[in-house]
Amino acid sequence: MKRIVFAFVALFCVAAFVSCNKSGIYTPKDKLSKVWMERESSVIIDSVEQKNPPVEKFLYEGWEWDGKYLKSRTVYRANGDVRFSYNYEYNDKMKNRVVGITSSIPAERKNRIRFLYDDDSKLLKEIKYFTEYFPDSDLPYRWIEVGYDGNKVVSLKETINTQRAPHKSDMETSLLPYFVSEGMAESIAENEITSKIEYDSKINEYAIEWEKKNISHVKITTTVGGKTSEVNISYTYDKNKNPQYARVMGLIEDGDVNSLIFSHNNVASCTYESENMTYTEQCEYTYDKKVPVEKIIYRDQKTGMITSKITEKWTYEYAE
Repeated sequence: MKRIVFAFVALFCVAAFVSCNKSGIYTPKDKLSKVWMERESSVIIDSVEQKNPPVEKFLYEGWEWDGKYLKSRTVYRANGDVRFSYNYEYNDKMKNRVVGITSSIPAERKNRIRFLYDDDSKLLKEIKYFTEYFPDSDLPYRWIEVGYDGNKVVSLKETINTQRAPHKSDMETSLLPYFVSEGMAESIAENEITSKIEYDSKINEYAIEWEKKNISHVKITTTVGGKTSEVNISYTYDKNKNPQYARVMGLIEDGDVNSLIFSHNNVASCTYESENMTYTEQCEYTYDKKVPVEKIIYRDQKTGMITSKITEKWTYEYAE
């Protein structure tokens, strides 16, 4: 029987598997097959609200499985065109850990991500990103070092070579969609662009704080061209298990506030604070036993005198 889940799926080009206990292995009991999306939004300026045209419900993602392992994902546009596609590679000798993902955009480019694990602990220690123009044998355009306290991820250090990065959004949004939803990440990218092509590199350092089995706070320190900025993200959770736990560590088109994959429970609220802006999200769930069957996100964005209000619904279908 198919089960429907409303959830929020965010944006990036490639993905990685991370788990606190079995890094690189994602074999969920409930296998996602389709994701549907719809949205309503408005803008308030000087106390006057103006509604935007709604985004009607459309198929956003399709997932294909090979037994218990994720084989491929396809992300669609509202008109039905393919936006991105992902193919996953595993290593049997490493107990079926994911070792590579290839993503592509129709008629444009292919990107590839490689995962390196510690020989002893088997935990993911480094993620490297390549394009068809800069293959695996060359230097990556982005790489991430993962830091642990025991089995818990407590830090991420991301370095982006802005001269080699395949497109501008990679430099602007970075790993932010690991920790916030798509709409929030898009707005932040539009309003807080710190990367400039004249700089050789951009460094993002993520300091992660935990409350039992969930992330409670993330501080992101960004250094570009000798200048440093800081943002803070805080979370609250419900008491139900996050069905996305241990799955793909999303980049732009992947993941959502529900798939903050380091955390065991479902996010109830998320607050992003920078020097100039504040974003808040509240999440409402309906459950079928312990599995979310409905999720609605209410988002407020405040920039100066302008407030944006957005309501999003995401529907998940699971394979029989």
